[in-house]
Amino acid sequence: MTDLGSRNGTLLNGRRLTAPAPVHGGDVLTLGSVRLEVAVHVVAGRPRTVVGAAPPIALTEEQLELARALAAPFRAPGAVAARPPTRAELARELHLSERTVQRRTDVLAKSVGLRGHEGRERPLLLARRIIEYGLDGQR
Repeated sequence: MTDLGSRNGTLLNGRRLTAPAPVHGGDVLTLGSVRLEVAVHVVAGRPRTVVGAAPPIALTEEQLELARALAAPFRAPGAVAARPPTRAELARELHLSERTVQRRTDVLAKSVGLRGHEGRERPLLLARRIIEYGLDGQR
């Protein structure tokens, strides 16, 4: 289980998640005001679900720079209610035009499996995917 920068944090058995942690049957997850108890049902003869490694995604230097800029607010110490930077903020930070940032963002989103129909949630989903896969160079 990993908290991806949620406002209230994620609790696992009453303890705030600060790093990825395994979840087992009987564990209790608290997400905001929602409490979830994990139940594991294993059927004999069927393989158990195994979490695989992130898909191999090779980024260019330009994409890596953009990935780092998108993930930076979520990686900041003490970040609680982070939001991804806007296109204009990225353009200023990376010294690019907004159009170039948009094109690079489209390519990056496609390479991590976002299809373009996410609308206003797209920058947040892209930042989460970057962090989940460690594409900003951090794990």
